[in-house]
Amino acid sequence: MSFKAVFILSVALLVFSCGGGTVEIDPTFEPKIVIQGTLFPQQRAQVKIMRNFPLGTVVDEKNIIIRDARVNIVDESGTSHALTFSVQRQSYEQVGPNLLIDYGKTYTLEVDATIDGQELSAKSTTTVPQAGFKILESKSVLDSMVYREKDENDKVKLFDIRFNRSPGIDFYAISILAIDA
Repeated sequence: MSFKAVFILSVALLVFSCGGGTVEIDPTFEPKIVIQGTLFPQQRAQVKIMRNFPLGTVVDEKNIIIRDARVNIVDESGTSHALTFSVQRQSYEQVGPNLLIDYGKTYTLEVDATIDGQELSAKSTTTVPQAGFKILESKSVLDSMVYREKDENDKVKLFDIRFNRSPGIDFYAISILAIDA
């Protein structure tokens, strides 16, 4: 057999011996509370409380947000501050002036909700970093740009964010969201 025939036969065997891919979905489903929230110093707390859905189901956006959960933030003194659902923002917020998030303080979020007839709860504790974080706008490239935009030297432009860190913090997660993607 010639080299060409052996090569073609080898490639054909390789291609046709591959089976179809399969994805196995575990049929069991356990409802869970999904929390999306960030605490910012000198601002009031705002937290979205949602639910999960089984894979393969059609999700109605109106049913993702849980509107009747019991949501509290407990401060360092042990005082519990209830958050109230805002229809306008579709999130839980503090109504009264009693709790203002502060630098270096620890807060615990407590959530109780009923999903698919099951009473569920979630709890999380976080400490707000000390003051000091600041984006250095004069040293950063923060302007808007289109996808894969190039500069005058035909190189792809990149964002460059320079900042001062908060004391004691050596890791920052950052997220960039494409508005028109």
